Amino acid sequence: MKMYIQDDIIDRKDLESWARDQGKSSEEGWVTDIAESIISWFDTSDTITISTSGSTGRPKLINHCKESMKTSARMTAERFQLRSGMRSHNCLPARYIAGKMMLIRALEIDMDQICVAPKLALHMPEVSKGKRIHFSAMTPMQLSATLDECPDFINRIDQLILGGAPISRSLMMRIQALETRTYATYGMTETITHIATKQVNGSGRQEVFETLDGVEIYTEDGNLIIKAKHFGSDPIKTTDQVELIGDRQFRWIGRSDDVINRGGVKIHPAEVEYKLSHAITHRYIVTAEGDKGSGFKPALVIESNAYSELQNNHLLQAINSLGKLERPENIYFVKQLIETPTGKVKRDINLYTSKAT
Repeated sequence: MKMYIQDDIIDRKDLESWARDQGKSSEEGWVTDIAESIISWFDTSDTITISTSGSTGRPKLINHCKESMKTSARMTAERFQLRSGMRSHNCLPARYIAGKMMLIRALEIDMDQICVAPKLALHMPEVSKGKRIHFSAMTPMQLSATLDECPDFINRIDQLILGGAPISRSLMMRIQALETRTYATYGMTETITHIATKQVNGSGRQEVFETLDGVEIYTEDGNLIIKAKHFGSDPIKTTDQVELIGDRQFRWIGRSDDVINRGGVKIHPAEVEYKLSHAITHRYIVTAEGDKGSGFKPALVIESNAYSELQNNHLLQAINSLGKLERPENIYFVKQLIETPTGKVKRDINLYTSKAT
């Protein structure tokens, strides 16, 4: 296998020496992250330490066994029929689990990999012009921005997995026109990336997530519990509310951490966001705001200029069409939503109310 990083083309046997000699001296932070990931993969330790994104609190460090990461890579290869000689594309930060596992999949499956800076809008890598990319992973925001600037590149990809955030209704509509088989994934740092996927376009489109082979799921109080041999003996308890459909399938509802308890009625922001997605052209979130009468109430935060967005009658109509308790009482317009290093939007209303326009 070969790895393409900027102007370097590195054979597998030379990866460790490249990482020590050139990668760590790079002025590009994303290249240094790749180099450090490669060094840690080939060192004598049985584990790798990875930081969580911090989307639901402070980032924390997790140690994963390298054998478990190899198993995860093989599980992905089986689900997407990846094999030696294929070409993969990595545009995710290598310091976090998603980008790191893209590297490990290439090494474990013996696939070539084109590594590029983890920017929002991606362009056709020079080394892939005229060639197919068999497998890539992006965030929904990266896919949306890339479709705006370089849609031809996306159609050069055979299979694309999306993770890190829900897929908006508007992006989902654009995905239907793609030749690329596109999948939503469910996973986290603790589960060594995805443990379930669903195809979201094409003839194999699915409405619910389906677990990878070897993964068991059940719920406690509606929260998803995951068990798999490569995690170890203890199940992983999540804060994701799901609806189980059979032994291996589930529908994601939202995070219990994000639930807005309005006078005893539970409101899932993800569901309200989906109902509004056809009417809002900019990025936005629905989050909890304090309320003297009912404890908490929904608030809408939009990354936009107030005047231009309020001219959108569709927005007002969409808000009025919501259930009475779902309806945001306040709308805040901010210049920019605040993100974690992996691109997940932070939902603490206190981060936005002082910056509202």
